[in-house]
Amino acid sequence: MTPPARRFLPSPWTFLAHAAARTKRIRLATAITFLPLENPVRLAEDVSVVDILSGGRVEIGVGSGGSEAEYAAFGRDITRKRELTTEGLRILRSALAHIAGDVHRAALRFGERGAFPANLDIGEALRRFHAFYGHPDEIVAGLRQERVLPVATDLITQFDPAAADSDAAIRALELIATEIAPALGRRPVPQPEPQGV
Repeated sequence: MTPPARRFLPSPWTFLAHAAARTKRIRLATAITFLPLENPVRLAEDVSVVDILSGGRVEIGVGSGGSEAEYAAFGRDITRKRELTTEGLRILRSALAHIAGDVHRAALRFGERGAFPANLDIGEALRRFHAFYGHPDEIVAGLRQERVLPVATDLITQFDPAAADSDAAIRALELIATEIAPALGRRPVPQPEPQGV
């Protein structure tokens, strides 16, 4: 009997973004991401987005893989797999450290100018910037603590389209419209019926 062919999830971080939205406590991870077959900067961006959406529940395992067919499909030289893995891991670590620190560094600069207290941690930095992340229930709880919310006539939400891939961005908008806004008492504005010609 011929053994079944190995099959892998082709887009695990898109799947994990979806899982992040439907769970509260489980850790989210890939067993092994074949680093030589990935763009390490793009991977760092995807991992960071899922980590933010999940409230810090992401773990990532990386390895070199071993299938000649997979390497050939991505135009990679399997004889260089150790070298490619080492270099990819160096870039991935650097990119993850850069992305995670951007908000924190901005908050520290505000602190130096006296706009924020000095030496904020990353959680307090996000709060000061009114940036909410995590499960929709956590975001709703955070927004309910905003003192201006009871008197606000409009709730405008946004995200940086350069910081998330299109699947994560669409899912974020869906969650805002279907779970977060209704939980805060927001209702869609009725749209006029289209007029026939």
